[in-house]
Amino acid sequence: MGTLVNYRSSPWSALNDDFLNLFGDFARPLSVMRSERGEFPRCDVDETDEAFLMNLDLPGVKKENINIEVNDRVMTVTGERKGETSKDGYSERFYGNFQRSFSLPEHIDTERIEAHYENGVLQVALPKAAAKVGRRIVIGHGEKTKGIFSKLVGHVKNEEQRAV
Repeated sequence: MGTLVNYRSSPWSALNDDFLNLFGDFARPLSVMRSERGEFPRCDVDETDEAFLMNLDLPGVKKENINIEVNDRVMTVTGERKGETSKDGYSERFYGNFQRSFSLPEHIDTERIEAHYENGVLQVALPKAAAKVGRRIVIGHGEKTKGIFSKLVGHVKNEEQRAV
């Protein structure tokens, strides 16, 4: 089974992380929100036979300020936590834009992804696609061949020649 992987959009991401760790919050842009221990928003993932269920903590973020997109098997959660910070005060809380991306396994049915937001927790259900089952191909013979094959190479052309 495939697993969800934290997505890095660039090979420079790891270098950027090292730079930010070296220089701390002084070098950290507002558009990159990380907690002291990792990515923001924090995320838990559970797996069942039918789906993955993600829970992302987004306290203080309004539902209308959250966006989820899936492109090329990468799911990205973006948003903004609005708030005021005092120029003279000290704050450990995050305000501003955030983004977190995840690489999705091949067996996720991206057309059926659903999300729910309540009490500061964004839940995203990632349904697994039905297992692909092979099928037996019937081999046609002679004049009985029908469908796309007859249009491409055979009996349609033969019938047109007979009509002439």
